[in-house]
Amino acid sequence: MKEQERFEEDQMLQNEKLEELKREEEEKRLEEEKITRAQEELERLVEEREYREQLRRVAEAQEIKMREAEEQRRILEEQEQQRIAEERERIKRIEYLKLQAELERQKEAENLAAERRQIMALKAAKRKAELIKRREENLERMSDLKYKRHSHSISRSFTFTYFVHIPRSVWEIPIGWNSKKSKNGRGGKARPISVTNSMQGSK
Repeated sequence: MKEQERFEEDQMLQNEKLEELKREEEEKRLEEEKITRAQEELERLVEEREYREQLRRVAEAQEIKMREAEEQRRILEEQEQQRIAEERERIKRIEYLKLQAELERQKEAENLAAERRQIMALKAAKRKAELIKRREENLERMSDLKYKRHSHSISRSFTFTYFVHIPRSVWEIPIGWNSKKSKNGRGGKARPISVTNSMQGSK
């Protein structure tokens, strides 16, 4: 009886130990699973963090590229605007030079026209003065002629030869001179008699 009880007690103790081992094994398995899940979660978090870091780096690189592209576009736009402004300034300068040349040409033309008008006016004034002077001289001569004719009873023909200017080539021809005979070698030379001298002698 005692042996049976002892056997049963041993069996119970073994069963308890076996149960304890099973519990320990289960706890160990659960702990290992917990550790495994923790490791997996950690790895997942690390992977997610690395992935997010990678995404962040990609986003930063894209942003840098976008900023560089925007800066390049801005520089190109500024260069184009500067080129357009310089081209407008060059065209404006050419137009200004053309306008100045045209104004200078018009001024020269106006000066030439004014100079021509002034010369023509001076010539006209000179002609007018000469005509007035000639008229005054003619009036003075006519007045003197009328006075002498009236006071001395001089004939019209003598008055004409005395007061009208006769070219020297005419009044120096000798009396009785024959130009045809002179060309043929015949005819003698006569002493030139000045018409003026003859007029003075007749006085």
